[in-house]
Amino acid sequence: MSNNKNLYGVTALFDTADEIINAAREVAKAGYKNFDVNTPYPVHGMDRAMGLKRSRVSFVTTILGFSATTFILVYAFWTMSIDYPMVIGRLPFF
Repeated sequence: MSNNKNLYGVTALFDTADEIINAAREVAKAGYKNFDVNTPYPVHGMDRAMGLKRSRVSFVTTILGFSATTFILVYAFWTMSIDYPMVIGRLPFF
């Protein structure tokens, strides 16, 4: 039986946000790609220090939000003026 011990994780505590950013930058420079930094508060510049690409979540949610809004307005128009028109107080259907 061999004594090959693999390293699966490292934990460290830091006192300031600058120390956390410097540590993340050094870990990224060392070539590690799958690591995470946990802080009780957001640290500005952490994504850049970790070497992460810009997230596309905001772009996707904006497109989906506009698409959903358009769909709901078209659906409301179709329902109220074409599919099941209701004339209330002689007002237009939509």
